[in-house]
Amino acid sequence: MDEKFPNFKEQSQKQSFNIDDKDSELLQNVLSEFSLHQECWRQVSTCLAQVDVLLSFTVSVDVANGPTCRPIFTSSCDGLSKGGILKIEQLWHPFALKAESSGVFV
Repeated sequence: MDEKFPNFKEQSQKQSFNIDDKDSELLQNVLSEFSLHQECWRQVSTCLAQVDVLLSFTVSVDVANGPTCRPIFTSSCDGLSKGGILKIEQLWHPFALKAESSGVFV
C-alpha cells in the first residue's frame, strides 16, 4: 500500500477528527436549540417532502411515453385525515417506461 500511496498515513492522520469538550458542548447546544423548534422543523421537513414528490412527478412527465395529467389535491373524504388526498386515474405507472426510452426517472 505504501508503494501505491506513499503519503497515505500522513494524509489520513491530517483528516482525523478529534472531538474535544468544546466541540461536544457546541453540538449539545445546537441539538438543544434544534429540539426547541422541533414542530417548526417537522413542518419544514414535510413541506420539502411534498415538493420532492411534485418534482418527481415533473420528471416523470418529462420521460412519459403516454398521456399525463396534472394531479388534483382534494380534501379528505372521511374528515379523519389531516392531510389531502391525491387521486390519479387512468395513468401509467412511472416505472412502466418503454425499453427504448433513454429517460432517467428519479
